[in-house]
Amino acid sequence: MALKIVKLHNTGNAAEEYVEIKADRSENLGEYIVADLTFDDEYNLSNTDRHVYWFPGVHLNDGDKAYLYTRPKEKFDEESTVDTGGKFTHFFYWGSKAAIWNDTGDTAYLYKTTLVSLLSTPVKLKRPIQMRDLLKKN
Repeated sequence: MALKIVKLHNTGNAAEEYVEIKADRSENLGEYIVADLTFDDEYNLSNTDRHVYWFPGVHLNDGDKAYLYTRPKEKFDEESTVDTGGKFTHFFYWGSKAAIWNDTGDTAYLYKTTLVSLLSTPVKLKRPIQMRDLLKKN
């Protein structure tokens, strides 16, 4: 597997919890989602894909890491760093003020997505676009 979850840190604490993902070969992180599935006391699935995060198109190389924090991004949070060995660490923020990962009964899933079908809805314009509209400076 090109990417794998290696750690769920401080589950149940929205301010500090994160998912750590590591690449063991070159891969586009934008083809992956993380999902939270929750089980009841008898290990039956209690809800499906309750929380889902689709990563942006960031390329990871062998040894690079990605951290998905539950909390919102703050003003001085870094987006990525590089260590002395040239390995990158990327930081992403789910934007939730509530914990996503319970301290019991949760499982984090990392899915590689495949586009099966795509349908776009037509844009509804109040009037037809004119060439002068496209040439306007903002």
